[in-house]
Amino acid sequence: MNDIKDKFTNLSSAFLFVSVIFLFALFVFTVQSIISPIVVFIILTLTLFPFRDIKFLNVIFLISIFLFIIWIFNELGNILAPFIIAYLISYLLDPLIDKLEKRKLSRGMSIAIIFSMAIVLIGLIITFIVPPFFEQITKLLTAVPDFAKNFQYWIENNLLVFLEKIGLPRANIETFIISNISGKIESILTSIFEGFLNIFGSIGTVLSQVVNVIIIPILTFYILKDFDVINDVTKRLFKQKNQLTVEYYAMKVDKIVGSYLRGASIVCLINGIVVTTMLTLVGVKYSFVLGILSAVFCFIPYFGVLISFAIGFIVALFSELSTLSLILIPVIYFGENLLESSILYPKIIGTQIGMHPAMLILSLFVFSYFFGLVGMLIAVPVTSIIIMIVREHLEKRSQES
Repeated sequence: MNDIKDKFTNLSSAFLFVSVIFLFALFVFTVQSIISPIVVFIILTLTLFPFRDIKFLNVIFLISIFLFIIWIFNELGNILAPFIIAYLISYLLDPLIDKLEKRKLSRGMSIAIIFSMAIVLIGLIITFIVPPFFEQITKLLTAVPDFAKNFQYWIENNLLVFLEKIGLPRANIETFIISNISGKIESILTSIFEGFLNIFGSIGTVLSQVVNVIIIPILTFYILKDFDVINDVTKRLFKQKNQLTVEYYAMKVDKIVGSYLRGASIVCLINGIVVTTMLTLVGVKYSFVLGILSAVFCFIPYFGVLISFAIGFIVALFSELSTLSLILIPVIYFGENLLESSILYPKIIGTQIGMHPAMLILSLFVFSYFFGLVGMLIAVPVTSIIIMIVREHLEKRSQES
């Protein structure tokens, strides 16, 4: 009798389970027109949250959170932009605030000092840097067709003549250069300078919006004021047994990203000042734009100096310089790059970003393929983080074995 009762109970439970699943599926089908990723994520979270102790389901839960965050950033990018910018500024400034606090200053007073210095710096940039930059780059864009024609003329009447004198076949080289280089010079230069102008133009558009101009400093102040509290709350979102692991990896990532962003920014600033000053002394036209361009491309290892030098040399060719001055152009670019790689990077950035040159070049190619110029700029820190995680995993596995 008990066996029959147990079987009936099991059948009832199975029938109830199937009925619930069927009704839930029917309900989802009927309201599919209003279902969004937010609704699906909430349902998935409520379903998986009680079973986070199961490793497989916990992995799915974490992946779902990660994908949801990406979707949110994609959908609400314009709304979240001021908050992201404010947090990045706070992240970069927090070490300075901490140093001032160690000198017996309150956090509020430290923030006020940094903000005052930032306002003065921004005022100087707007007054002395922005106007000549836009003036020079506008003239440079106008002059690009002339640069392209003059460059082709220089190739045909100087370079090819020189190559013919040393015994190289002029016809083959001329065909190769004209078909592969000369015809593309104008489009390449135009796209680079227009892209460069669009970057600064879009930044100017963002900053010209009154709401962002007001809200970003306010958000930065409040985030800086409670920066440590925000990090602590973020850590508490994880289980207590995982908090030490999260804190450990956060510290590792901070060392990599923080040292790279702060160090590379200083190195690139030095690069821009040195290149601008030296090109001005040599007599190169548009040296201010070329210096800023060099500073931006300085974030891209190896390829950045090649791009900057190629553009600078083309502009220098038609700045009515002497032969000696033209010879100094590669010395300026590659000499400054040697200064960076041998002295500035080791001293300012340290060894946190150390990776094999082959891996670094591979990461630049991969990131540029998927994300373009932005990908090349973020390739180094992101690849360093991935390598750090892989190394930690391999070390942990070797210790366990």
